[in-house]
Formats: sequence, C-alpha cells, structure tokens
Amino acid sequence: MPPDSFSYHIEHFGDEKEPVIVMDNFSGKLDLLLRHAQSQKFSPGSAYYPGVQAQADVNYLTLRRKELPQIMRDVFDIQHGLNIESCVYALVTRPPETLTPGQRLPHHDGNEGNLFALLHYIQGAEDAGTAFYRHRRTGFETVTEERAETYRAALKEDAAEFGMPPAQYFYGDDARYEMIGEIKARPDRAILYRGRTLHSGCIPLGTTEAASVETARITLNTFIWDTAA
Repeated sequence: MPPDSFSYHIEHFGDEKEPVIVMDNFSGKLDLLLRHAQSQKFSPGSAYYPGVQAQADVNYLTLRRKELPQIMRDVFDIQHGLNIESCVYALVTRPPETLTPGQRLPHHDGNEGNLFALLHYIQGAEDAGTAFYRHRRTGFETVTEERAETYRAALKEDAAEFGMPPAQYFYGDDARYEMIGEIKARPDRAILYRGRTLHSGCIPLGTTEAASVETARITLNTFIWDTAA
C-alpha cells in the first residue's frame, strides 16, 4: 500500500444502521507508532479493560487533522469542535478464566450521543478486530440515555434466566446477544463509532498466552467528544 493511500468506507450494521467508519492506512506511520508502543511502560488499565495500558500522545491524530474532522462532519453531522478525552495504547492480557462478568459480554462506552470511540489497530491478527451486537431481550443495538434504565433491568433479567456468562471473551451469538457485524483488524486500520454502540473486541483463543508488546494485540484507543452537543 502506498505511503499515503488513506481511504475510508462506512458500514451500517443491524436495524439501527448506526454508522461505523473504517479507515485504512490511518496514520501512514505504523512502524513509528509500533516502536513507540513497544517502548512504553504498561500498567493495569481501568477496571473495565481486560489488560494493560500506556499513555499515548494525542497529537498523533494531527496526522489526519484534515480528513478526520471532515469525515465526522459528513457522517455524524458534527459542525463544531472536537475534544480528546483520552488516548492510550491498550494490550489485552487477561486470561479468559479470570475475566469479570462484565468483561465477558458486549459493552458500550457511554450513553451520550456526542461521545465517539476511535480504535486504531497497531498490531495483531486479522481476526482480532471488533464485533457489533444486538441485545436480544430489548432489541437494542445502541444504549442511549433514554434506554439506559431499561437496558440495566434487562441485563438483570438475563442474569436471572441464563446465569453467569461463561469465562471467555465474547464472540458470535448466544441467548443474550446476536452479532450484527464485524470489522476485521488490519495494521494501521482505525474504526470510529459512537460510544453508545454495543460492541466487543474479537480476542482469539490463545491471544493472552504469554502476551507481550512484541506479539500481542495492540490498539490505540481514543475517546472524542463533540463539544457542541
């Protein structure tokens, strides 16, 4: 792929057709980012993330300072400013048998319509991408502020009917969720979607065994807010 062959397309999954932007050759400087990631000191991330994280430089987004705002205007109708909340390298390391109940199911990053997640694949296999889901009991593919209470109640009903989810990284379909779409990972591919979208990382069996920065699935995770909303 030529050094600056940035391209993108838009996926619309499920009934709600929530847009997911898929951008290839996002940075054009993958080797530099990978070396930087491998030089960082990783430590346990948030209670929700099944692995370790390290701070990244948000200024790397200036590599697409022209394209990214324009794409977000076109796709999400953002007309004002954007604010970067956090930007971290993330490395999945937690063995499946140690996952918390919440880490065994699809999730969403927030209920707000003005929160966006940018997930940049730095290293990892093609099948270590991201999948998107519909919650069967409610039919929700996104969890908005208006839906949050109903969704929480439905999760409790799921737990009462189906019990504890199995100790594994979620992928595919089960009694709780239906997979409605999947984005394959690719080095220097980035995806952008609203944080309220139900999703889960695709973590192939064996990914966390002897995970290291030289071999593991590494992503750059950034949260972006539309400041006008």
